[in-house]
Amino acid sequence: GSRPRPQHPPAAGRGAVTGATLLTDLRNGGAVMYNAGDALTLEGEKGGRAQRATTLDVTAATTVGDFLQFLENGYGIHTGAGLGGTPGGQIVAGSAAGTYALELHGNTGSDNALSFGTGTLPGPLTLTTINQANGESVYTASRVFDSLGNPVQMDLTFVLEARDDTSTTWRFFANSADDTDASTVLGSGTVTFDTMGQYQSSTGTAITIDRAATGAVTPMTVNLDLTHVQALTVPGSRVSVTYQDGSEAGTLQDFSIGSDGTITGTFSNGMTRTLGQLALATFSNNAGLVDSGGGNYKPGPNSGEPVIGAALEGSAGAMIGGALETSNIDISGEFINMIMASTGFSASSRVITTSQQLLTELMGIIR
Repeated sequence: GSRPRPQHPPAAGRGAVTGATLLTDLRNGGAVMYNAGDALTLEGEKGGRAQRATTLDVTAATTVGDFLQFLENGYGIHTGAGLGGTPGGQIVAGSAAGTYALELHGNTGSDNALSFGTGTLPGPLTLTTINQANGESVYTASRVFDSLGNPVQMDLTFVLEARDDTSTTWRFFANSADDTDASTVLGSGTVTFDTMGQYQSSTGTAITIDRAATGAVTPMTVNLDLTHVQALTVPGSRVSVTYQDGSEAGTLQDFSIGSDGTITGTFSNGMTRTLGQLALATFSNNAGLVDSGGGNYKPGPNSGEPVIGAALEGSAGAMIGGALETSNIDISGEFINMIMASTGFSASSRVITTSQQLLTELMGIIR
């Protein structure tokens, strides 16, 4: 990745600069660089994407090592073992004798390139890039959800790490601005593909995100399934999250009934869930059922005992969702209701006709 460094290397007021050097002892041309009580805020960018703002409150005990850690946190730089390019902050000799420079090495891949964006590094330090970020990479962002349904953004950057005659290996870096500890770094892992670009194996796919003081379960665990990712050479390649088993809170908006009686609910968050299943009772002798009126029947002496089960099981038939049945209504009762409705409509129409005639006669008298 890119390696920004100060244009004006700082020097210590008391000997060589090390990680244990107090930040208040740094001098730039004899001037004190930082004082106790200063509040330093970094608003950096990585791959052109704004990172979470990070603040360092300078005290009399704040060291250069604390400052370097502050920079690493502000840019979300992974510094775990086994990563290429020794990413992180370090102290190197300056261009002039007795001076020093603070170098910040980012992770490999062009999507991990470090820059300032809208802000500038607090204090007299300014950064200049001595090595451009390089390496083939691809970036994707996804929303995952904690135990309360709060959305948590998780960023994944895949970088080509190695390839040989038998396989290709990509390394991914996981970050989250919603991680509640000091750093946005979540973890890193690899995914390996065979010579046909098909998935072989992966490591580091169990990602933990701190959710302290949010009321949700902490840490939350996200398991990445990379088995469907391919490493074929295509223009404009990308990677995206196509499915996850978590969601934000939702309310029931609709439901449907399948042929087997399964009730499936559709929720406002786009998820579907099985709500239950309707049961059916079958009898060995349907003709033995006793008519209890209103299209309802109950077991009788000759019907046999009911056998409770699901639709499409045994001798039970299928269910038709959203359809009206015609075999379980009281025909005589419905016929009486129809006559009553027809009579009421006829009476209402006669009232309207009489009113119209009266209005016509009234208008004739006025003329």
